[in-house]
Amino acid sequence: MDIPLLTLSTPGMHQRDNASAAIFAARLVNPQLNDTEIRDRLCTLHCTRAQQLMRDGIDVLVDVAHNPASFAALSETLRSEFPGEG
Repeated sequence: MDIPLLTLSTPGMHQRDNASAAIFAARLVNPQLNDTEIRDRLCTLHCTRAQQLMRDGIDVLVDVAHNPASFAALSETLRSEFPGEG
């Protein structure tokens, strides 16, 4: 799904995959849903139970990584978002 100027509030390629699946499902349910509505909702979405990046003096990434696939996605996110940090 390509929506111009879409920026997600949560980092990681897996979050883009999740957003893409959500957009596809939403458009199946409501084909009239437009890019602006989708962008406005996804740009402000905060899913604190799965992953949250808190930036207040130091960066803290909270992620539940509840299975091997989730942990692999978290590892990739850490490498891409915080290169050279560990």
